[in-house]
Amino acid sequence: MRDMATTARIDDPIAGIAAMFGDADPTVLAALASVTAELEALAAELNSRSSTRWKSHGLEVATYPGPPVKRSLSGSVLGGTGDDLAYVNVQIDRGDYLAGSDRDPTLWYVEGDVHADWTGEPDDDGQMHCVFALPDRAFPTPLAAAQGLVSAARELREVARTRPPTPAGWRSMRT
Repeated sequence: MRDMATTARIDDPIAGIAAMFGDADPTVLAALASVTAELEALAAELNSRSSTRWKSHGLEVATYPGPPVKRSLSGSVLGGTGDDLAYVNVQIDRGDYLAGSDRDPTLWYVEGDVHADWTGEPDDDGQMHCVFALPDRAFPTPLAAAQGLVSAARELREVARTRPPTPAGWRSMRT
């Protein structure tokens, strides 16, 4: 089941980046450090424009027990208060991560999206919903995927500059 994931910081020697990509190539680690910096900068920018508290949660590797075992690397920035929340997320998955998908299992896929609560909305179902998503992108190597994750984080920072820095501001993007 997907909801039985365990998570580890990317520098965890057993369950971190090495479990996701194999050997921890220094160029991959440098790109991932850039992703962390982008997420921290996004949180700082949102905090400077809002009374809503935004916090970067860094990068983590989630391991789903399977079978087969699957891993996902993601990072997020969460903001809001109480039940009125939003989060910005970037993620790398292997092509075989989603069962039954038409993705190439040999490629790495990068996603970037924003989710927001529907609190107070007429169709509030108590869930967070995707209100904005970058197109998924496929990459042939871990390094290319890590560099793609940097680009996705930068693009989401640019989008964030056009929105009011509140969960309600993000909800206004929903289509």
